[in-house]
Amino acid sequence: MCCARGDGLDTLGMLLDQLRLGYPYGIDEQHEKLFEICERLKRLTVDRIGNAGEIGTLSGVQRAVRAGLVSETKVDTETLRACADLVCYAMEHFQWEQEMLAKVDVLIERKHPDLYFQFAGHYRRHISEHASLHQHALIYRSQFEEHLVSALSLYVFVRHWLISHISKTDRELSYWCKVADGLPATPPAP
Repeated sequence: MCCARGDGLDTLGMLLDQLRLGYPYGIDEQHEKLFEICERLKRLTVDRIGNAGEIGTLSGVQRAVRAGLVSETKVDTETLRACADLVCYAMEHFQWEQEMLAKVDVLIERKHPDLYFQFAGHYRRHISEHASLHQHALIYRSQFEEHLVSALSLYVFVRHWLISHISKTDRELSYWCKVADGLPATPPAP
């Protein structure tokens, strides 16, 4: 998929390797697709402005806007499509994760009743995080369509959220899936 080519994809490949969970099967491929859509959104913006330096952070975006490198009001069909794809695929992925959580819920309650309340806390937090991102993404998309924020701002927000969510919440989901399936599992660090 990604190799050291100097075009930013090598960095994405390294990031995906660090975030790889391995279980449940299919989750890493879905995360990869989310990041690929994010990167498409970034490329659509960065291609217009050239090398804007440290663009992968909110402060980098703010500096680029102040310097006039990024237009907060530029909207085009391709960028709108990337925003819509990102929101739609994130919702599909969240649905898949929530179905996984429901299956694990049944298995933990039946096989490990002593762990059920611990898992139930994770379940609630996980669903809550999905709902929160969904609301934020819809707000960002609406603001983008109304020319109030840049696509790059949406990219930075979603990318940061995904890294945080995968490295903590989805890693914990991976642990619970292993426990439910009777596989060796080490609890994730708090």
